[in-house]
Amino acid sequence: MGNATKGQEWHITRSICGRKTKAGGSGTSFHQKDTENPAQGNRTGIEAGKGDRTMTDVRELHAKWMKNPSYRAEYEAMRSEFELAAAIIDTRSKAGLTQEELAKLMDAPQSLIARLESGTQNTTLKTLERFARATGTHLRIVFEPLPEACP
Repeated sequence: MGNATKGQEWHITRSICGRKTKAGGSGTSFHQKDTENPAQGNRTGIEAGKGDRTMTDVRELHAKWMKNPSYRAEYEAMRSEFELAAAIIDTRSKAGLTQEELAKLMDAPQSLIARLESGTQNTTLKTLERFARATGTHLRIVFEPLPEACP
């Protein structure tokens, strides 16, 4: 996505933001790096709470970054993947299941659930139907008209 402003870089991976992970797990997939002061970097562990950096809610960051045209374009290009992964995470969470429990119900490896939730799994309708049954939900696919282009 490149530099939006001098000294700033935005990085997006294909995992969904805002989910809670167990200690030691991967955190939010969106981050901003100060290229003019690389010493600050992305600190982890004991160093994470030191310095002038504070934790920011990923939704706040996303709203801020959506004002950047290059970020917005990249996000829009992956919108359906983000939405599917978010729906999968939300449905599993509402069903009160861990990834491991869901995997057992689907007779699948836990890694499949992790890939579905990361947005990196190019899945099939059959897998989504198995997911729906395991979570006590019904799979519904809807095609919606695109919003009209703004002038």
